[in-house]
Amino acid sequence: MSRWVILFFVVFFATTAFAQDTYSVSGSRILKNWSPTYWRGVNAMHVFGGGSSGMNSWGIDMVREFIGNMRDNPLTGSVQQINGEWLYSLQSIADNNRANGKITIFCPFGWDGMSSTPLLGNNPSQTWWWDEYKARYREIANQFKDQPDVWLELWNEPYWWDRSHGYSDDLWLSDMQQMVDNIRSTGATNIIVVPGAETGQDESVILAKGKKLLAGRKNIIFDIHAYENWLKDSQANIEARMQKLSDSGFAVIFGEVAPRNAEFMNPLTFLNAARNKRASVLAWLWKHNGNDKNALLDSSGNPNDNNNYNWGSTYKAFAQEKRAANPFTNWIAANGKPNSSMATPSNNEELSLSPEA
Repeated sequence: MSRWVILFFVVFFATTAFAQDTYSVSGSRILKNWSPTYWRGVNAMHVFGGGSSGMNSWGIDMVREFIGNMRDNPLTGSVQQINGEWLYSLQSIADNNRANGKITIFCPFGWDGMSSTPLLGNNPSQTWWWDEYKARYREIANQFKDQPDVWLELWNEPYWWDRSHGYSDDLWLSDMQQMVDNIRSTGATNIIVVPGAETGQDESVILAKGKKLLAGRKNIIFDIHAYENWLKDSQANIEARMQKLSDSGFAVIFGEVAPRNAEFMNPLTFLNAARNKRASVLAWLWKHNGNDKNALLDSSGNPNDNNNYNWGSTYKAFAQEKRAANPFTNWIAANGKPNSSMATPSNNEELSLSPEA
């Protein structure tokens, strides 16, 4: 074998070993290295500290990260004290998640860390910080535009739950177009995560206006939060709603689900539907607090099952279920089988969840 052949294989395997994973969207499918994939994730607050290594045994492969002070949270460097809070840089959070094999979704929850400036329920373009928000998100996009495993969510749970306060589907479309284009103006091609209406629980606006948003834009997925609007529905209806979104060509994740919101509800029916439809789901919340009904962990780091429908154990079992390497056979048949070397490996054995209060 010539030295040039040897050099070729050395370079090939070296670049392959250290190449970044790629993420993209094709119709209703989210692709990892060109293979349709679905995820099990959690929400976390690593801006306040901690890391994601403890999630590994749960099978977690995606983390949606809370940003409570979008304006001031450091992008790089070490922890900083800002307005009385110690905040870790977004880059350090993404690095830790990456080291543990996890996608990071950064999502702004608040503008400046003050209780008077939450993003929840607000009409984005009608906030007083709108222009500053767009400028700040361009800084964030510039920081992460060469890191494809970092996805950028536009806004946590916008618009009032009952469509009051001046809401319209046209306002949603205009706001989302401006926010997507604002990020793309930096040259960032990362996946962008777009929330639904009605504080994130509504999919009807996606069905009504989503195609217009996608026109001329790529690598966009939609985030729906599964609380009252979903957890109180039947499994058959939930699956039908998921299927309608998929059939309409929308790539979707369910970025939050938990037993407590305005009401106390059992998430089991939703999780069973999500399993059947192979939907990507992220639980609220990776937190060590047995007194918080939504916390997945107790103070000792065990699953939190304290009068919350066994939420910790239930979601852990759900996250550990076996996921197929090529789970979307219809998509593969229509689009061509992905290269087997790029398929996502499956993990663990599939489990059946049973209802327990």
